Amino acid sequence: MRRVLLAALALMLLTVAVASATAAPGRRDAVRGPSARVQAAGSGLITVTGRLTVNGLIPGRGIVVVRDRKGDARAFLAGESLELRRGRVTRVRRASGVLYVTGSQITVTVIGDDLSFSIAGNGGALFDGDGVYTVDSQPESEWNGEWIRIAPPSSSPQRRSAPQCANCSSSAAPLR
Repeated sequence: MRRVLLAALALMLLTVAVASATAAPGRRDAVRGPSARVQAAGSGLITVTGRLTVNGLIPGRGIVVVRDRKGDARAFLAGESLELRRGRVTRVRRASGVLYVTGSQITVTVIGDDLSFSIAGNGGALFDGDGVYTVDSQPESEWNGEWIRIAPPSSSPQRRSAPQCANCSSSAAPLR
């Protein structure tokens, strides 16, 4: 099982590197806010929502559901681009291979066996079935069917260095 997880992690890192290398030049220069990192492995249901990048392996047959609320999401399954339309749900039955989804207001649900996923960003996640997950450097937790928050720790250097709003004490960046 560990070899499968290590192979899946290596494949996910390679996919992220390729995707970022082929991104539009202006997008890589954008200022990004702080984010959390989640690793999850198991069988059952994974649902994540928010401003996220989702990257994972579906080794057998599974179901993938993606909803792009803002219209800026990109999704790829087994190297093929998925057609996403703002506000609409895209479903793929008998899905297998590497799934990569990124967007500012997305919801991604994956159902399958032996799933291995990495999630980065801000939002929420639900893991239901038989598996484990970690958020940043916190201890490993069992999948329990309850929503968790995906956010950087309040003591995170990223959070501390985030731009401050001119008229408030929050770490919200000023609107441009």
